[in-house]
Amino acid sequence: MALRSEYRVINTEFDDFLFAVIGEEECGGQLTVVSALARLGLDPWGEAANLSKLTREAATSALAAKIAALPAGQWTEPDIRAIAARLVGCLPKHVSSPAKSVRGGSTGRQGPQPEAQKYMLWAVLAVVAFMALWRLLAD
Repeated sequence: MALRSEYRVINTEFDDFLFAVIGEEECGGQLTVVSALARLGLDPWGEAANLSKLTREAATSALAAKIAALPAGQWTEPDIRAIAARLVGCLPKHVSSPAKSVRGGSTGRQGPQPEAQKYMLWAVLAVVAFMALWRLLAD
């Protein structure tokens, strides 16, 4: 049974994009998009959500600029645009706008639905009541 979307920690619709290989690094290891974006100090899922909202051309240009900012690897300047175009092809076509986080940025995930919030509140109240009862009985 699959997890309902409101209980998922991170959107999985970006997995094909985020775990795609950019190329081989100088040390011989393969560099994935998620690792590259994290090295640039960016939120990989937020960046994937932002890129998926752009046109294919704009997303390719934005991603190519990010790849060009990476330390040297087994890709060259002429190859960067082709690599970016290949990777943008892995993005989902039309992703709904992600929910805003507490800080106001994109998280790429949605918050709990009202029904789920109700059950979470009851669960918290039950735990508090259990702890209070345990404390009373322990004394």
